[in-house]
Amino acid sequence: MGWVFNAEIRSASSELLGIGDCVNFELKIVVEVDGWAWHTDTKRFQRDRERQNDLVHAEWIVLRFTWLDLSERPHHVIESIRRAVTRAHKVDLATSVDSGRSATRIHRPT
Repeated sequence: MGWVFNAEIRSASSELLGIGDCVNFELKIVVEVDGWAWHTDTKRFQRDRERQNDLVHAEWIVLRFTWLDLSERPHHVIESIRRAVTRAHKVDLATSVDSGRSATRIHRPT
């Protein structure tokens, strides 16, 4: 599936957690671009923080960048996303290994 823009993110029970600016569902990574125009209202700012916490509790990796980051520090943005992808792959691999171990039973004769 890859990366999707302006995508609805839902919990396991189908509750809307939010709409992510750039989302990778397979890796559970959401990239948000914050701007002053959107966050001038304290209610919006507060709701974004609540939404981020909901995503983190649902085991999503949330990265937040500003327009300044995108326009003047693109290498920082790319490196941050790269690190998140690496982290997500490690978590996925660890989960696979753990589930494989738990499924393997060693029976010893008594």
